[in-house]
Amino acid sequence: MDAGIAAVLGAVVGALGTGGAGVTAALLAKSQVRMQIQAEHARMIREPRKQAYASYAESAKKDYERLSEARLSLELAAQYESRREELLTKIGGLIDESYEHANTVLETWEAQVYIEGPHAVVQATVRLSNCFVDLRSVLLENHGRIEDGEEADLDVVREKHAAAHMAYLDYLYRASAALNADVHSA
Repeated sequence: MDAGIAAVLGAVVGALGTGGAGVTAALLAKSQVRMQIQAEHARMIREPRKQAYASYAESAKKDYERLSEARLSLELAAQYESRREELLTKIGGLIDESYEHANTVLETWEAQVYIEGPHAVVQATVRLSNCFVDLRSVLLENHGRIEDGEEADLDVVREKHAAAHMAYLDYLYRASAALNADVHSA
């Protein structure tokens, strides 16, 4: 091979190697930028979700505790006639507070969860809200029964209370799963 041809061939191979390394570096940089953008996007989605989910959970827990106190007071009112009037007043106040809380604070965070999604968390939120409505209704109905001198159906009250608790836990599990999916998709 002629020395001139070898020199030209060497220069061409060197240029291609340098260019190939540059192209490879550019593709790797583009891939890294894409991954960073995806991670930032996932973080931007996760933070509002986390805030909405946590605020709704905290608000729902407060309402659940209020309704639990009403349930316990109802059981006591059904048992102890000497404290019945005092307990019925307390139950009425707790139910009123629960309705007020549901129609203001809880409803606001519920709407935020609906916006943030995903569908599984929205469904769990709807179930929890419905369970709270059922529990409030059965508490109010049995409050009226005791007031009228009738026997309360405490089994139904306990059943609705347990359903509300299970719905609350389901909401927490689904919200947690959605947030974990956001982290893992990043």
